[in-house]
Amino acid sequence: MKLILCSLLIILSFSLMAQITRDEAIDLVITEIVGPDSLMYNHLYSRYDKMYLNDTLWLEGFLDYYTCPFAENWVFFIDDCPLAHWAHPCRYVFMDANNADYEVIDEDWPPYPFLYNYMDFLLEWEWILSTHIDPYQLLQKEEFMITAPNPFQNHLNINIQSDINEPLLLQLFDSNGRIVMSYTENESLKIEWLVKLNTENLEAGIYVLIVSNKNQLLFSKKLIKTD
Repeated sequence: MKLILCSLLIILSFSLMAQITRDEAIDLVITEIVGPDSLMYNHLYSRYDKMYLNDTLWLEGFLDYYTCPFAENWVFFIDDCPLAHWAHPCRYVFMDANNADYEVIDEDWPPYPFLYNYMDFLLEWEWILSTHIDPYQLLQKEEFMITAPNPFQNHLNINIQSDINEPLLLQLFDSNGRIVMSYTENESLKIEWLVKLNTENLEAGIYVLIVSNKNQLLFSKKLIKTD
């Protein structure tokens, strides 16, 4: 009996060691499905948390849904025409967190509540833009945003590089979708912005940082404030 128990524990240990992390899953989707050079044209979103076998992923439109095919799933949404109105081509990727097998599904509608409440959507999904790539490669990209530390406490450093050449608006939203901090960078000729926010008066919790200009969303990032 002890031998059987030890064998099961060994098998379980190897199973846990072999798990695919979310960052590794993101890299695989970028390299094998989206392509690193097309991130600017095909927006990639990754769910922060795993979904499990037969969990339901609801879509907008007619509220169709898909059930997760693997025991543990990393789930991705690819918007193939981000400047077009819905409905238009998009894709969903379900990746097995245990062995990196994946299924790609062609669709016409984004996940709920992408259209209904974008802020709620960003609490569950991260927009991947030039992230989880080697730092040297990242610095060669035309656009990127780095936030540190995360989790943060009394301050938050934001490093943005963009060739948009327009004033930028930084907004920090709490988990209820309320704007708790806003910063405008009116300098339009800079390529790199370094912003330091004093966050000591914010309550501990989950926040979403949105960076935009007058025409479009540029970056989004889920952040955690600790006591």
